[in-house]
Amino acid sequence: MKRSFLFLPMFLLLFPMFSFANAVFENDLDIAKDKAAVEGKLILLDFTATWCAPCKFMDEYTFPDTEVTQFLQTSFVPVKVDIDSFDGYNLKVNYDVQFLPTIIILNSRGEFLAKYVESLPPTRMIEILALHDQPTHKVITKTRPVIEEVPPSNDRVITTPTYEVPEQATEPTPTYEAPQLPSPTVPSPSYETPVTEPTLSTNTETAPLVTGNGLFKFNVEVQPSSGYSVQIGAFYEYENVLLQVSQLQQRYDYIIVNANRLNGKPIYKILLGHYDSVDDARLFVEQLGMSGMTGGFVVDLKRLK
Repeated sequence: MKRSFLFLPMFLLLFPMFSFANAVFENDLDIAKDKAAVEGKLILLDFTATWCAPCKFMDEYTFPDTEVTQFLQTSFVPVKVDIDSFDGYNLKVNYDVQFLPTIIILNSRGEFLAKYVESLPPTRMIEILALHDQPTHKVITKTRPVIEEVPPSNDRVITTPTYEVPEQATEPTPTYEAPQLPSPTVPSPSYETPVTEPTLSTNTETAPLVTGNGLFKFNVEVQPSSGYSVQIGAFYEYENVLLQVSQLQQRYDYIIVNANRLNGKPIYKILLGHYDSVDDARLFVEQLGMSGMTGGFVVDLKRLK
């Protein structure tokens, strides 16, 4: 009787440990989006930090709950987002996370559904997961290529190998033809009126580059801190700056990158055009909008450090 009394508390202490092991969290949002698109699952972003006491409470009591882990296994791809990491800080800014803990729900397409800024006990977490666990939020949008395996055949034909002396190969006599050189063409002179920078190109073809990795040719010039320009984006990762600039160069001639720091981290702002007056810059913003690029705004270059 005494042994049974001691064994029961030890079993209860070990049970939450096994339950917590079932809640497998991703650390990369891109991997989670790809998995959610293939499996037709929602995405749960758990914004946390090592110094966040309520976050530790949820790790210890909420996520190990049996019903919570069952929801996460069957219908969600959970992601831990440490806001003190570089990628985590970018996600914190992108989703405007101001307080911890914060839970954000995305559908299988990676589209925002809801945000919850509170410490969630298991019962409340189950309500939230059940609320969004809808078929319209779990649509398969990507399929993996299927590699068909050829089943082994039992009808094997065994042949006796024969050994023949190969014939001596004869090399063909090489022939030499004079290369045909293209006739030089002289372009006709153009007498069009020159257009001042920046110019809106009619070429809408995008560059084949899909990532910011690779080789890049630079022509860096220090720009004067006067006049006005149009800011179209800001990035924390320099790789994204290279990607965006390489694509913008297909359409625009005058591109400025402002390097600065925000909250101790580097930030890069991409601007288009250089104008002496605010009205000219605003006119360029309207032209950008008509070409499909919205969200740009006029910046006084004297205010940029």
